[in-house]
Formats: sequence, structure tokens, C-alpha cells
Amino acid sequence: MCGPSQSKREIQRMLTKLSEKGSALREKWKAVKGAPEDSQRPYAKQVHHWHAEIESYLRTIPKGDAYSARLNGAVRTGSGGYTTGINPNLYDDWDLLATDLTILNDFMNDQQLGEP
Repeated sequence: MCGPSQSKREIQRMLTKLSEKGSALREKWKAVKGAPEDSQRPYAKQVHHWHAEIESYLRTIPKGDAYSARLNGAVRTGSGGYTTGINPNLYDDWDLLATDLTILNDFMNDQQLGEP
């Protein structure tokens, strides 16, 4: 069971907020698909700030180190997993965004989420 500080529902709510933030970032980035790298680079930088925000939050929950390790150890999509129009120099950043969104969804559905 979750400790008194954070219930499973509270953790899921925060993970949902983080996921929504990432989804909004993805949509904003998609709006400049096909634009020069300079137009897309600010979104790539935001991805890294968002990823750090996820890591920071995960460290506050039960088994947070394990969740953080899963987040950072996730297999990235690699070639072929990129949306047309994303600048090739930013593929890794786009990949981080897409993979983090998938991992967050996995965490929200984890039956043991919030258990010590």
C-alpha cells in the first residue's frame, strides 16, 4: 500500500499531469514540422527539461529509484520511429519525448505503483 504522503491515486494524478504536459509539447512541436532546425530546437530543449521534471518527481515516490532507472533505461525507437518533418538532428530528442510518454503510461498502469 502507499504511504500516507502519496496514495496511488495521487501518484497517478501527477503522472497524468506530466503525461499531458508531454503530449502538449509533442503537439506544439508537430505544429512546426518541416520547419528549419532553429524553429524546432526550442521544443527539443523543452523535452529535456520535461524529462528532468519526470525524473525529479519519480524520486519522491515509493520505489522511485527503480522507476527512474526504468525511465532512463527504456529502449528508444531508433530509426524509422520518427514523425516526418522532424529535423534529423533532433531525432534523439523526439525519440526521448515519444518513449517517455509511453513509459509514463506504463507507470500509470503499474499494479504496484505506490507500494513500498
